[in-house]
Amino acid sequence: METQLGKTPYRGGFGEYYCSQACYDNAGKYGFSVMMQNQQGVCGFCQKSVSASMYGAVECGAIPYENMTLFICTSCASKAKSYLASYPKCCMCQKNL
Repeated sequence: METQLGKTPYRGGFGEYYCSQACYDNAGKYGFSVMMQNQQGVCGFCQKSVSASMYGAVECGAIPYENMTLFICTSCASKAKSYLASYPKCCMCQKNL
């Protein structure tokens, strides 16, 4: 299903697009899994070290992106939203939108 702008209506918390309800749901499960495993990484925008955890202070969000985990620190959230709003693929399955 597409909007008049050619993008799907399935958008995540960082404005990222998903091609279907199934990909949107799977991305939520993916992010939850990353948080439950307390994964560590670097923000994809500023390269700051972050920890994705469900326990303690929220340092970042984690979404699937180009078959990897994209960590986004709280400082870069607005920058990520601008970038991901123009990303032409489903963040979960990489299908062109």
